[in-house]
Amino acid sequence: MVHGWQRELEYRIAKELLRLTCYPSAPLSFSGLLVTGAVSGVLTSLVLKPMELVKCQMQVPPGARPSRRAQMGPLAIIQSIHRHHGLPGFWRGQMSTLVRETGGSMAWFGSYEAMSALFRSRSRSRTESRSAGLLALNQQLAAGVVAGVSYSFLLFPADTIKSCLQTDNLHQQKRKVGPDAGDSLRDVAA
Repeated sequence: MVHGWQRELEYRIAKELLRLTCYPSAPLSFSGLLVTGAVSGVLTSLVLKPMELVKCQMQVPPGARPSRRAQMGPLAIIQSIHRHHGLPGFWRGQMSTLVRETGGSMAWFGSYEAMSALFRSRSRSRTESRSAGLLALNQQLAAGVVAGVSYSFLLFPADTIKSCLQTDNLHQQKRKVGPDAGDSLRDVAA
């Protein structure tokens, strides 16, 4: 999984890009914040994909596949992917990661921003003492919990399919085309 600081950095970059291009004089609308989350997810998926592929391959138990008789370390997996598939092999299953990260970032930041707006509106109705719309620590924590639960709950099925795609045998010779989401969905349901 991507670290929180990286996701936040990508979100802030996407937010500033959207402000500079689409909303130069007005604050971002909620739909603008959702688009910002989606852009952040696209950036995350491009950076995260190679690391996720290696991690998922490391999680396959030894002997689970004919080509994996012994547990492979990260460097051996990186060499194997590069040897058999070249640089593009590191983005194998990119679409599933893109769906998970784009939808997940929209859910994450959309729910965080919605909870933050709710807390700000309730705080303003009680007192105007909060400066610049900053939330109290407990409100930030609650908004973060809702964001994390939204991401996990809504995108767990996509994450499961992504993991199935990434752990399918990279060296499988029977198929000329790699596994698809339908194959993985049938495997998960079985």
